Amino acid sequence: MKTLHQASNLEITHLLQPNILYCNWTGPQTTEGIMRSGAIILDLQAQHVFQNILNDNTQVVGPWHLAARWTADEWFPAMVGAGLSQFAWILSPDIFAEASAKRALPTGDLVTTFKSYEEAFAWLTHKP
Repeated sequence: MKTLHQASNLEITHLLQPNILYCNWTGPQTTEGIMRSGAIILDLQAQHVFQNILNDNTQVVGPWHLAARWTADEWFPAMVGAGLSQFAWILSPDIFAEASAKRALPTGDLVTTFKSYEEAFAWLTHKP
């Protein structure tokens, strides 16, 4: 495991075995913070081409719906263009954060949502 980025709203870690980019979001999120962090993730994606990302929102609180359309319409297509093939998204137990996440989902089957790390990790690694 190697930490690639750390900020107040997000820690990005490379899980070496298996090769997964783990994004652990924390606290309240702002549109600016999400877009700035999204750019960092996209840059890491362009450098390393992670096919699998585990996006953890369990510690996110409050709404961030203003960034949801940008995430679905711009960020996800750019990530796919940079090689992303599977995105496991652990939803927040906070109903406002969960609602924002659901608005950010792109069309298609790129993203699968989960309630726990264990379920998301098993899906990414195809373990029952």
